[in-house]
Amino acid sequence: MTSLIADGTLLADPIQYFEGISYLGIFLVVILSGYIIPVPEDIIMLIIGYIAAIHAVNLSIAIVVSVLAIIFADFALYYLSFHGFKLAVSFEKRIKANIVNWYIGHMKERTFLVMFVSRFIPGLRVVSPLVAGMIKISQPRFIFNSICSACIYVPLMILIGFFFHSKITPLISAVESTKHALFIILVVGIGLLTAVFARKKFFT
Repeated sequence: MTSLIADGTLLADPIQYFEGISYLGIFLVVILSGYIIPVPEDIIMLIIGYIAAIHAVNLSIAIVVSVLAIIFADFALYYLSFHGFKLAVSFEKRIKANIVNWYIGHMKERTFLVMFVSRFIPGLRVVSPLVAGMIKISQPRFIFNSICSACIYVPLMILIGFFFHSKITPLISAVESTKHALFIILVVGIGLLTAVFARKKFFT
């Protein structure tokens, strides 16, 4: 292992770690993105699309697994908030009051639109299910809107990552051994910057 690191074999192509990823791994990573994993979920979706483009995972299965993960995460937060669990309350207290008030004012009448748009704004994924639970939106209504928004958002983001692979690869083909590393570093770097910005703007 040491010799491999020393000669740069492992460092030169970090995408090899993704090649062994399981669909359970994708499920967990999507759920934890933006929380335990400090990278927004949209960046994770782009990476999933990218690794599907290099045939590390099946595109269709990856999309289905990611949709299920998003819906599961949404419902978990909604359930915790609806029943007043301390974890949800602590999250709610960290969100700026003007953001919460805006969601309260629009969530009941425009549930789908609010949830769908929020998915594209780094840092606000957590707000929709928390506020929906807080204001007691019915469970069937919340699940329906979560499914509809996830079924549009997830394939869109993953397909962008999938097709972006074919565009970026020729640009860096001169450095074949590092092309995947450059993509991952670029995407994760952008993700971290947007996550920091979102935390400062939307959370106390």
